[in-house]
Amino acid sequence: EPAVYDRALSAEEIKSHFDAGNEGICKPTANELIEPSPQSNPGTLLWEFETGGKFYVRPCLSPAGLIYASSKNGKFFALNARTGEKQWEFDAGLFPGDISASSRGVVYFTSNNGLTAHEESTGAEVWRRGFRRTGGPWKTHSIGSDGTIYLLADSKIYALSPGTYKPRWTIEDAFTSVAIGSDGTVFFVGSDGLLRAHDGRSG
Repeated sequence: EPAVYDRALSAEEIKSHFDAGNEGICKPTANELIEPSPQSNPGTLLWEFETGGKFYVRPCLSPAGLIYASSKNGKFFALNARTGEKQWEFDAGLFPGDISASSRGVVYFTSNNGLTAHEESTGAEVWRRGFRRTGGPWKTHSIGSDGTIYLLADSKIYALSPGTYKPRWTIEDAFTSVAIGSDGTVFFVGSDGLLRAHDGRSG
């Protein structure tokens, strides 16, 4: 059963939620970080932000209290989840994709230009990897509890080590991004339509 709270969670409680499972899973709303004003009615608009274009992916909420969003114009935005104030932005070019936030203070963006890693506090780019567009599935990614980044690009799954971002292994003929089990097993659907399970450590 999902937990329901009638109060704002502490930083430690929020961190424990993210550490318990996949780091890269982003909550669709900021309810656990924003405590409504006692004067506000249910459903009251707290703030809004103009992104300059349509959304392709849902916003991503990080343990640091930032909400990330992207728009059709190729920009990613980092906002204060409580106030809606913009902290920084990043222009990725066309077709922004997935957003994942790690408890290690790094946020990842995929776009038509590949995968980039940024410092949450400043938005500074710390790493980038480009991938050719070959007509396969779109670039998406997931983050394991150990920080491993599982990237779908060019019909392949790449397991990238945190920090060095070097591929530990690669699996061909992938059609979806991965789901990650508590024991590190990775699950995905191949281009043949079969659901597969692989050891996340060795591939």
